[in-house]
Amino acid sequence: MAIEAIAGYHDKNRPANVPAYVFWPQTLMNGTWSATPINLLKPIEYFGANRFLQSQLLMLNPDSWAAFVEAILNDIGLGYFADEIADMVSGLDTTAQAFRIPPDLDDSSVNLAMGGMLLRLASAFPSAYSLWEKSNIDISALFDLETKVGCSYLC
Repeated sequence: MAIEAIAGYHDKNRPANVPAYVFWPQTLMNGTWSATPINLLKPIEYFGANRFLQSQLLMLNPDSWAAFVEAILNDIGLGYFADEIADMVSGLDTTAQAFRIPPDLDDSSVNLAMGGMLLRLASAFPSAYSLWEKSNIDISALFDLETKVGCSYLC
């Protein structure tokens, strides 16, 4: 059920009773649970940190595996992208760090909107609403949190 899946994404930086949620799984980094967008990080880790792939390319061209990629791009008529791709590859580690962000409240707001819809449809989906309500005990704490976070962005 969707509500059970959402409950699995509770923001681990918040008390269990505060209905704050995140979109991606979280990993502990420097004492804070941070979003870990595996759909973005896994390809970056594969291409940026795949030592086997890099070693195979280096065997083909000991000077630089980037030259190998450039040769392929030239062969298919896309050689003009070689510099841009070299820049992207050199920045993969930085890019991966940029996606490891502390949770914000966007997903919590979507959860509240879903709760509002479930409330309106509670007679049609009583078990879904009941489960949502049990997972979202202290909504006023979420509003307090949103006020603090919103003020820190705007004030």
